[in-house]
Amino acid sequence: MREAIVDREIFTPEEERDAHFAAMQWFESQQMNGHELFTHKELMDGFSWHGHHFRLTHQSQGIWKPQEFKAALTFKTAAPTPGKKHHTPIG
Repeated sequence: MREAIVDREIFTPEEERDAHFAAMQWFESQQMNGHELFTHKELMDGFSWHGHHFRLTHQSQGIWKPQEFKAALTFKTAAPTPGKKHHTPIG
C-alpha cells in the first residue's frame, strides 16, 4: 500500500493482483473442505489477507470494488437461464 487518501490505503496494482489471488486461494481452500456454495452473508464476511479484511461482495451492488482497489473484486454469478445465451468476455 503506497498512498493514503482519506484514511484509506490504496493498493499498488501488484498488491491488488495478489489480493485477488489470495481470494481465489481462500475459495479453493473452502472447496477442499467441502464448501462449494456460499451465502450472501458468507461473502459479506469475506476473508483476511496480510492484516486487511476483504468482503467478497457488496450489500446492494452487483459488482463489488473495494474502496482501496482500482479494479473490481467480484465473485458472484447466477445460474444460467434456460434458453438464454450468456457470454462474459474476459479481458
